[in-house]
Amino acid sequence: MPATKPRITVAMPAFNSADYIGQAVDSVLAQTWTDFELLLVDDGSSDDTLSIMQQYKTDSRVRVVILPHNRGRPHARGQCLEHARGEYIAMLDADDWCEPDRLERQLVYLEAHPDISVVGSWSRRVDADGRPLPDSMRREPITPEAVRCEMLFRCPLHNPTVLARTAALREHGYDEHFQNAEDYDLWARMNATCRMANLPLKLTSYRRHAGQATSADELPIEQDWQKIHARLLTALGVIFDEQDLRYHALLHRGRRHFRERTGHAMDIAYVRWARRWLETLMRANAGCQRYPQGALARMVGQLWWALCRKAAREAGMAVWLEFGASPLKQAALRAGLARMAGRFRPIDG
Repeated sequence: MPATKPRITVAMPAFNSADYIGQAVDSVLAQTWTDFELLLVDDGSSDDTLSIMQQYKTDSRVRVVILPHNRGRPHARGQCLEHARGEYIAMLDADDWCEPDRLERQLVYLEAHPDISVVGSWSRRVDADGRPLPDSMRREPITPEAVRCEMLFRCPLHNPTVLARTAALREHGYDEHFQNAEDYDLWARMNATCRMANLPLKLTSYRRHAGQATSADELPIEQDWQKIHARLLTALGVIFDEQDLRYHALLHRGRRHFRERTGHAMDIAYVRWARRWLETLMRANAGCQRYPQGALARMVGQLWWALCRKAAREAGMAVWLEFGASPLKQAALRAGLARMAGRFRPIDG
C-alpha cells in the first residue's frame, strides 16, 4: 500500500462480473493520471469475480474489499465511500470501461472549479461484445445550471462517468431504501446544496448486456424515480397526485414507452395535462427560485417542443393548436433556435 494517500480513489463495486471486470480494471490501470488507488469491492459474487480481482493485487494501487453477502448496489457503493482514501472518488461499474485520459481531464476540471462538487461526462453505449449500439452517444446537460434543472425530471449524471469530491459524497451518502435508483437519489439530494456539471466528452463506455436489468425490471426503477420526484416537487411547493407523478416521470420518454406504461397513446388529453403541468412548475419556481429560472425555462421549452412533436404523430393538428396557445411556446421556440444556432454555453460559461 502506498505510503501517502492517493489523490483519487477509483471505486468499482462488482457482483458476478467475471465476464467483463478485466476490461474495466485494465482501463483504469492504463490511465494517464497515475496517482490513484483502485478499490475493488466484491459484493458476495458466486462466479470468478473475486479471483479475477485478486490477480490484480500485484499492482500496488489495487485494493480488494470482500463483502460476505450480496446486499445490493447501494450497500456496495456505500462500502466504497467508507474504504476510499482519496480526496476524490471516481465511479466505474465493473462491466464498463473508461478512456485513458478520463481521470486527468475530470481532475483538471474540478481543480479549476472549486465550486463544483461532482463532474460527470458523456458516454457511449455498447453491446455485450463492446460494439457501439445505434445512436450510442449519451449526451448529458453540461453546465451546473442545466444539470440542476434537469434533476427535477430525470437523472442527468451517469454514475459510471462521475468524479466527485469525497467529502461531499460522504456528507450525503447512499440511501439503501433506493435499491433501484440509488444514484439518482444521491444526486437529487446533493442538488440542493452542491453544484454539479458534465464534461462534453465521451470518457466512458457503458455496456448493455443480458446480465443487467431487463425492460420487465424497469417498473421498480420507475417507482423509485416517483419517490424522488415526489420529494423534489414537494420542495418546489407543487401539489400533485399519483397520475401527475406517473406522467411527470414519462415526460422524457418516447411514445412506445409511454404506451407500455399507460396503456394508451400520447393523446391530446396528455398534451393538455403536460401544458398545465409545465406551466405550474414554472410558476412555482418563479415564486421560490429553487432552480435558475432562465435555465429552467430553456429546459421546459425543450421538453414542451419534443413532447408536442412526439404526440402530434398520433394526435394530429390538435397538438399544434395546444402548442400555439401556450405561453411555453416562446421558450420552446427560443430553445429550438438556440440549438440550431449552436449557442449553448460551454461548460464553464
